[in-house]
Amino acid sequence: MNISLQTRLLLLMSVALAIGVLVTQQAGRYESRRTAAADIDARLGRVAHTLLLSWQVSNDLTVASIPALTVAPPAPDGKRLPVFEVTTFDNRVLLRSHDFPLRTHALRAAGPGYGNAEIENTRWRVFTVIDSQRRIICRVALNEHDRSLREATLAPHFDQPLLLGVPLILVLGWMSLVYGLRPLRRLSRELARRDATDLAPIRSVDNDAIVEIRALRRTLDGLFERLRHAVNAQRLFTAAAGHELRTPLAGLRTQIEVAQRAPDAQQQTHALERIARAGEHMEKLVSRLLHLARLDSGETEIARHTLDFAALVARISGDYARVACDGVDRPAELQGDASLLEALVTNLLDNACRHAPTDTPVEVTLAHHDHWLTLHVRDHGPGLPEADRARAFDVFYRGENTFGEGSGLGLALVRAIARAHGGHAGIDPPSRDGLCVTVRLPAAHRS
Repeated sequence: MNISLQTRLLLLMSVALAIGVLVTQQAGRYESRRTAAADIDARLGRVAHTLLLSWQVSNDLTVASIPALTVAPPAPDGKRLPVFEVTTFDNRVLLRSHDFPLRTHALRAAGPGYGNAEIENTRWRVFTVIDSQRRIICRVALNEHDRSLREATLAPHFDQPLLLGVPLILVLGWMSLVYGLRPLRRLSRELARRDATDLAPIRSVDNDAIVEIRALRRTLDGLFERLRHAVNAQRLFTAAAGHELRTPLAGLRTQIEVAQRAPDAQQQTHALERIARAGEHMEKLVSRLLHLARLDSGETEIARHTLDFAALVARISGDYARVACDGVDRPAELQGDASLLEALVTNLLDNACRHAPTDTPVEVTLAHHDHWLTLHVRDHGPGLPEADRARAFDVFYRGENTFGEGSGLGLALVRAIARAHGGHAGIDPPSRDGLCVTVRLPAAHRS
């Protein structure tokens, strides 16, 4: 389901507003009940004190009622007059309203002050005042129905402004969302107008005043910067690969022409041998290019099996007459892909043998320390200048002192394979003649 950010925010705001309305409505109803109760208590108190102030005690007083009070209708605001009685300490009735409950024992049981009583399933609010000097008791009461009427009268005063304000809040909220999302829509339109090759930074200065838009713009600029580097690296890789393939292809075509025009079998055989070497060189070059492309894109799955890296190094080193090994006579296990690790060791030895003089050995040392396997491959060639060491693992990079037909892919492939196995590759600081390449790989954990 596709939903716009504006609609999503409006829905969230509506839900929050609905929750707020419900909470406010409940708070309003609670306040109306509290106000109604306080109003009832205040009225009971006023009536009781008015009766006491206006009452004059006489010795020949008899039971009486006040007809004006008994027949008084409810006021327009829903207020009804309380019922009351005035008695002596010995429960002799001095004055009683016409509608005062006849079963007075529950009301008379209430102590001084405010209290509640229940008569014939009707709840009454009672206020009792005792005048000790005149030895009289005044009781004023209202039943629950009167309190409910007062509460119903007050409730609309709390609910109506809230209900009338909800549509206004929704309209204002929608207008605020439309206005607030304008910078995001401008940014979206700017990106939509861009060409697919346009990876320049976003220059929307008017949007920078908003923190979120500024953060989004910086994130997109960072993404564009990384894409520019990736695209440039891909272009350089493609151009360099085409150049590296064009050179052996040109030599191959030349040797084919030589073989075709060879006057005798010896020259033809020599030309065919050169063709075979050129084909082998191209095969290695293409294989390394494919390995690099797959490792960089993450398409190659590392088949992690436990293997003896020391035995692998010793076996491959045995194919090189000039290689002298140390530390490969003890097992050194790791989790990795055997074919990729063979390519790593082969490229290291090829690179060392190509750069070292023919009368010097290539030294291979394998050490196991702190859960890491460290492989050192040292030659006694001219080495690399300090300025070129940082670029030694770049694709197609070849230093000024390069010998032979190097492709500039060997060390780049070594680093990619080491990283794929959770390790890394580097060049040791120069301590004597030659160059020492070091590869560190995590050793297998033993239970």
